[in-house]
Amino acid sequence: MKTRVLVTGASGPAALAFMKAAASRRLDFCAADADPYAAGLYLVPEERRALLPVPTEPNFSETLLRVCKRLGVEVLVPTADAELIPVAIEREQFEAAGIKLLLAPLSASVAAQDRFELMRTCRDVVPVPQTRLFDARFEPTDDEFPLVLKARRLSRGRPARLVRDRRGLEREARGTHLVAQELLGGAEYAVDVLVGPAGLVAAVPRVQLRTEEGESVTSATVQDEELQEMAKRVALRLGMEGIGTVTFRRDDQGTPKLTGFAPRVSSAMMLTVQSGVNMPRIWLKSVLDGTPMPQGPMPFSLVAMVRLFENHEVDPSQIEQMERAAAAALAASEAAE
Repeated sequence: MKTRVLVTGASGPAALAFMKAAASRRLDFCAADADPYAAGLYLVPEERRALLPVPTEPNFSETLLRVCKRLGVEVLVPTADAELIPVAIEREQFEAAGIKLLLAPLSASVAAQDRFELMRTCRDVVPVPQTRLFDARFEPTDDEFPLVLKARRLSRGRPARLVRDRRGLEREARGTHLVAQELLGGAEYAVDVLVGPAGLVAAVPRVQLRTEEGESVTSATVQDEELQEMAKRVALRLGMEGIGTVTFRRDDQGTPKLTGFAPRVSSAMMLTVQSGVNMPRIWLKSVLDGTPMPQGPMPFSLVAMVRLFENHEVDPSQIEQMERAAAAALAASEAAE
């Protein structure tokens, strides 16, 4: 009997990376998303697809739990940032239904969503860029320009804006929903980490050679003990358990500084897998069978990745079916309001 694993956020590259990395003859993947055109939906048979409300809807977790029960899911893997907190809040409901979660602790997900609090929490364990709330009290010195304005919370989705001088700053509307951050101009890095009950299992750094819309499309693993140690400190400070990605960028003096943390599988996870550390498979086996995780830190090899687009052809009737399902779900939601 195969184990059914539901991967949500099927429109994102993280979901696709997880399914590719964890694929096994022992598993049947199911896929779910709010978007009927999500690519990951069409990588599984029709009977193992599901549409969900957007994660900000109050009935998201309730609907997701019903989907899990209907599909006979034994393991749930949320991969979209907006899903992590709602599902973590209802963790006990899923576990009471016999559904295991590959999901970071709630505290780690909450910390990851708030750039200001993340920097405050981690500033005594790793170097962080100067980060302040962009409120009425913010008055930078001339030496602090240029600086970067970012949304305080990742869910806001506002792109970062470069402010070169005081005149540019005066054109920006202030508010505690924004942070002003030191501009870092050096190389960017991401470190995939796997943390088990006994501590760090693996930390695999990669240099981000090219990114598009925040996603790594060209990168290469690097041997850098400093980055590994810094990523470990961040993960442990946040109480992390499972898979996450810690990001850094070097300043003008070459010092790597923390820029973010994602408590989920990264879109570039296959690079880490190809380097010799299959984090999704290790975590899944631990959750399913109680297989002890290896003692870390695990070794890895040097490898580079260039992401390519790949087409997946389907019968048009499959898309039409998902469109009808989406329309029916919308009508039911409007009728309930």
